Amino acid sequence: MRKVFLAAIGLAVLVPIAALAQRFDPKRPVNFTVGAPRGPVATERLDAHRSGATSSLLPTGRLKVLWHHSLGGLISEPPLLVGSDVVLIAGRGDVVFLDTKVGDEVARVSIGASASGPATSLSDGTILVVLDTNEAVGVRKDGVVFRTHLSGRSGGETSPLSLDDGGAVVATGNELAVLDSRGGIRARASVPDVIDGSLLSANGRVLAVSESGVVYGWNPGRDPERLGSFGGKAVGGATLSDDHTLLGVIDGDRVMALDLQRGVAAPRDTSTGLLF
Repeated sequence: MRKVFLAAIGLAVLVPIAALAQRFDPKRPVNFTVGAPRGPVATERLDAHRSGATSSLLPTGRLKVLWHHSLGGLISEPPLLVGSDVVLIAGRGDVVFLDTKVGDEVARVSIGASASGPATSLSDGTILVVLDTNEAVGVRKDGVVFRTHLSGRSGGETSPLSLDDGGAVVATGNELAVLDSRGGIRARASVPDVIDGSLLSANGRVLAVSESGVVYGWNPGRDPERLGSFGGKAVGGATLSDDHTLLGVIDGDRVMALDLQRGVAAPRDTSTGLLF
């Protein structure tokens, strides 16, 4: 009887967590992958801190071109390196997979519209792209695996944030949404301003920077919280130097550090002529 009672308590404790977990239908079992996305560059600027700092050794000696490949259109976003593929968003709506060793085109999938920001890879290798049409699209080499309509208003360019449970957080306009690995919406919230730049993660919460430089923190299932402001537009997004300090190039002429615990921004460096 004591074991049953303890089991009941355990289930009660798990209910709030399960509300944001990967959904599944026991009548239609599926396999899904959890953990950090695989690949040397699975998301823009490498990681959830958007540090841009790789742990891999950089090449030494004289650099040389190994291969080149024409995509037949403009490359609109930074490439990803996922497994053995270079993944690019090209033209007005193509996801292109190239072989990293020889540059041959492995696959090309049409997503039907331009991307509104960089792509990211989910834990299972699905490439997630948010479109100008307010859709989140999951792409594999054999085609589109899901399309999810997002209700945020248009505006802003953001890079999705991959999650270790296999899903991701996306932003459209002023809305944030958590998607599972099959494109289902698990949670959503909105902030007063348009989100711009890459989504980040620190201390278990999502960080989003608005066009005006206001920084919001979000724990899915709760309302977003205003953490502070840079006092201007963070050109190119922001980066975390640690879990409590957010750095940004503000209005192109100064580097600012925002203390996420105190909500205070302070200058780190300034320049003239928009050198930053």
